[in-house]
Formats: sequence, C-alpha cells, structure tokens
Amino acid sequence: VAHRALVRYDAYGELAGKQSISLALLDARRNGVVLSSIAHRDTARLYCKPITAGAGQQPLSPEEQEAVRLALQGNSESATLEL
Repeated sequence: VAHRALVRYDAYGELAGKQSISLALLDARRNGVVLSSIAHRDTARLYCKPITAGAGQQPLSPEEQEAVRLALQGNSESATLEL
C-alpha cells in the first residue's frame, strides 16, 4: 500500500461521533480499493469499490472521493480527515 487515507464522518443526521468511515488503500499505480463503513443507529454496512488509475470504477460518494484525493496527495504519511 503506497497511498492511504481515512475520512471520518456522520452519514446520517441522527448519529454523532463520526462513526462512518471511508478508507482509500492504493498502490503505486494508484490502483486499489476504497472501503466505506456506513453506521446507522442499529446497523452498519460495509462497501468496497475498486479504484483504477486513481478513479472509481463505480460512482463514489463525496466522502469516498475525498479519501481517494487525500491518499493521492503524495504525503508519505497516512492522512485522516474528519468531515
């Protein structure tokens, strides 16, 4: 994993604490996945979307797009952002 970033956010207005996340994990060719865990009051869902050459093969949420963007910024350290 050459590029990585984590974005924490509140997916629904009823939950606080930024319990939902999107995590981008990309190799040096900018290929990889973005994993999103969406927390709701009594459930959580996990999604995995492929990334090729820095772009999603499926539509990405704004939070997933931000995780990919942060991962590709070029910082050698992992990035974490709370929205």
